[in-house]
Amino acid sequence: MNAEARRLQILESGYDLFLEKGFMNTTIEEIAKKVKIARTTVYEYFKSKDDILIALIEQVILEHPKELPEGDTKSKLIYLIQSSLDQLQENKFIYRIYFEEFYALEQQTVAYFRNWQNHKQAQVYEIIRQGIASDCFSRKWSYLDIGFAYQALIEHKMRNILRTGQVVDTGYEATHMVDLLWLGIGK
Repeated sequence: MNAEARRLQILESGYDLFLEKGFMNTTIEEIAKKVKIARTTVYEYFKSKDDILIALIEQVILEHPKELPEGDTKSKLIYLIQSSLDQLQENKFIYRIYFEEFYALEQQTVAYFRNWQNHKQAQVYEIIRQGIASDCFSRKWSYLDIGFAYQALIEHKMRNILRTGQVVDTGYEATHMVDLLWLGIGK
């Protein structure tokens, strides 16, 4: 088996075990056993369990939109929420780790999660700034206030999806959440 195929096998096993047992309850030994290789072989491909997690997060980040579509403020916010909810439903284990095991992670992994979230938050802030400039939102609210409300809505929905295990219509949920934001803070 070539090196890239072995690396993917380790990633898939890590993914399966993180999903099944959680990140903190999974060991390198278990990942190696699932792949049917020695534990030391895993270390030829990854420095640590956190390194495996970072590689899995990178795959998810590559799927997240870097550029926003053209459109008005409301449609851009709907797009971002829908893509975030789609990402959650396809990668629940990463969000479960983010919400439930974040503070037990190595600093490098925490920094990686924070960079990922900061990028997403910067996109939201830019859309909100444009919305304030074009009078979509009341000028009495700062972009930070509106961003906080946005973050509270999406984080609450994500935690609820993880807690209940439900599968949602992400288009409907995104539209509903933006309507809540819009009618509560918009003009």
